[in-house]
Amino acid sequence: MNGNEWLTPSALIAVIAALGVLWAAARWTSRVDTDLGFLRGSVKTILQHLGLATVISDSPMILTDLGEQIARELGAEKWAAEIAPSLLPQIKGNRAFEVDEFAESYVKEKLGDEWQDRVAASAYEHGLKRANILNVLRVVLRVELLRAGDFSGPEDRPDSAG
Repeated sequence: MNGNEWLTPSALIAVIAALGVLWAAARWTSRVDTDLGFLRGSVKTILQHLGLATVISDSPMILTDLGEQIARELGAEKWAAEIAPSLLPQIKGNRAFEVDEFAESYVKEKLGDEWQDRVAASAYEHGLKRANILNVLRVVLRVELLRAGDFSGPEDRPDSAG
């Protein structure tokens, strides 16, 4: 995955135009906003509005509306719930980021032929790369494993305050 899945001519024009507007506004007010959080959020918003991203590369990755739609179409939650119990022994004691790495590896290397065909068909149907669809499965599998598993640190639990 090279990170350029969203780089179509119309997307590039939209991003360049948005950046031009931001630059002109900063120049007009004679100040530049150096808050990287603001810039990161702006880029995420632009990518979401383009409708091409299936996940937001946040920590942890989360599904966009398109990613949620694809997950529903594929029946990804049912799939994850069915396979999670057999995978839990392999990740027992892992931290959340390790579970994410496991989910990434699993969807890239261990999907059966039926799911490889589903991924390819979904990518074709939505005009996306297979990697985008695999990321949807990765996020759904990670969420299910974290929900069903027993993990090492309190910081990995959804109900943790710290």
